[in-house]
Amino acid sequence: MDTVTVVPPVGGRVPYAGLEKARAGTVFVPAREDGAGPAGASALATPPENAVVVGGADPAEVDGAERPWEACPGASLSFARTWVEELGEPYGGDETVEELAYRLYQRGARFVAGPGRRSVTDVEAGFASVDRIPLAPSRRARPTRTWRVPFADVVVDTAGASAERVMETVDALLMGRTGDLRITLVGDWRRLGEGRHTTIDDPDLDPRLVREHYRCEGRVRFLEEIPERDPDVPFRLFLPVGVRPREDALERLFLICSERGHGLVVGDGGWRWERTVVFARARRAGVAESGIDALVRTYTVRDGELSEDVGLPRAEERRRLMEEASRRAARARAAAELWERRLWALTGGRWSRLLLGRRPL
Repeated sequence: MDTVTVVPPVGGRVPYAGLEKARAGTVFVPAREDGAGPAGASALATPPENAVVVGGADPAEVDGAERPWEACPGASLSFARTWVEELGEPYGGDETVEELAYRLYQRGARFVAGPGRRSVTDVEAGFASVDRIPLAPSRRARPTRTWRVPFADVVVDTAGASAERVMETVDALLMGRTGDLRITLVGDWRRLGEGRHTTIDDPDLDPRLVREHYRCEGRVRFLEEIPERDPDVPFRLFLPVGVRPREDALERLFLICSERGHGLVVGDGGWRWERTVVFARARRAGVAESGIDALVRTYTVRDGELSEDVGLPRAEERRRLMEEASRRAARARAAAELWERRLWALTGGRWSRLLLGRRPL
């Protein structure tokens, strides 16, 4: 198995062009600013399958750690060359060693400690990585901010749903305590067009209202189909239209996965919260997509635990309520007419015109 070894350069950032060159060789050592290679840049031992060897790391910081990438700044990383193509190009074209380790982790890599020593890296490079590592503690302390790589992808299927129900669901997410989201509204948006259209009898009134409502919201996008999973985003939520998440719903989902070790959270109302790294490890182990749910540790939320009742009726229910209101109005009019005639008969018409302002119907 060909091995790529990454030794952190001075400045702490790994250029993607160097990783590209690693496809033709077995060892990648970024050059120092003075053009010389860093000392001790020999390749580490061949890593186990699907694993990353962290040179000079404390085993307690890496083996089975919740955030193993935090032990990687200044350390050498050794992993199979096949990872390079799977990683793809990072945001911005280069990345810190910590960012590289995080992306390997998100794709299912296991981290093990290996021999070696750490080098000193720039402190500024560590700050730069926060924008690309959603699970960094400093980012979780600012949950309402938005960053380059979001904390969670949310998918809402809007097909056939009323605008009111879509807005109730999506607005609750946007106004919650966790604002670091990327919300995808799935629907047939292409047929709406941008030209003139009718208003009252517009058959596409609901999706048109939804699109206009979120046109300038940077966290909402409109797609025709469910997007492919973004491996850099740690969580993905499928949320049905018609539920209103509580303001702390995503915080609770995160704690269920991080503290209880669950990889999937489902709800009776159609909730589905997936932890990306768990599904990546299952696929890397050869499990078919259709069989992952049966193997992943799953937690089921109770009704009302994460959401509130929206209280908005569906289209069929709205029609039924309107018909019932019309029947009640008709009965009220009939009763009023009856009392008018009775008043006319009792007073002989002397006071009815004064009281009613007109002759009875």
